[in-house]
Amino acid sequence: MEHRVTGKRTFIASTAGIVLACLALSSFTGPASAVPARTTVHISSLPRIYGYVESPKPVACGRNRVIQVFRVKPGEDRRVGTSRTRSFRGDWQWSIPSGTGNGRFYAKAKAKAGCRPGKSKIISVTPKSVSAEECPITSGEACWIGLADNPLQFSSGIGETCPNFGSKIGDCDGRGYPGSRAWSGNDANFHWSQQPDTTLRGVAYYVGDKTYLEGSVPRSDSARYSIRDAVTKGDDRHWCTPDLPGEKPGDLGGPLYINFIDQIRGATVRFHGYLTRKRPTGCWK
Repeated sequence: MEHRVTGKRTFIASTAGIVLACLALSSFTGPASAVPARTTVHISSLPRIYGYVESPKPVACGRNRVIQVFRVKPGEDRRVGTSRTRSFRGDWQWSIPSGTGNGRFYAKAKAKAGCRPGKSKIISVTPKSVSAEECPITSGEACWIGLADNPLQFSSGIGETCPNFGSKIGDCDGRGYPGSRAWSGNDANFHWSQQPDTTLRGVAYYVGDKTYLEGSVPRSDSARYSIRDAVTKGDDRHWCTPDLPGEKPGDLGGPLYINFIDQIRGATVRFHGYLTRKRPTGCWK
């Protein structure tokens, strides 16, 4: 009896030791989920400063995140603006509401529960020297696709019909001319379709099969043509519009301006405004 009891006690003591050892180990290592997620802050300028927050936990670390923008100064850097992120095309975008003048700037996100702090690279901002060349003939981050007095235009071909832009779907063949020469050509097509259960409509303009503007307008009577992707044949760069809050259609940082003009037969569509380089400097994805 004593031997069996002693053996039982020995087994219980061994089990208790294993449990205590596991508890002790967990107190040192902690669960993997407790490790704060990385926060990456991206910064750009049009010259208005804006950017994006990226993280393996995009919602937890990106949504409504407070971003502070600093100007590099001798002695102590000076905060020049504060922003909160907003949802934009599946990412988390931030921007400060006004220009900052010339200088060197960076952005920071403080640590929050479950998320590490983040700090962007330093960029130089010189508003007067912002690139405003014709797309895509530029080495900068922004260029124009058409100007107010020289818009890119699409015109349906002779004998071609084109539905009213208020129609749910439309497909028009024709040609593109003036504006940016890269998006001009005789083999052009303008088409759109209304998205299910919403007034938002996808709108695309193509020249051939490798030059295009793809985006959307919120309504058929809106001038806001938001570009999610744009490419020209022979150029591997992708372009878009960041649609910063408060910027008007056709303005730098805003969507393109679009004007659909119904005619007796066919239609003319006029575009003007600016595109910016896609990820990682411009409109991100």
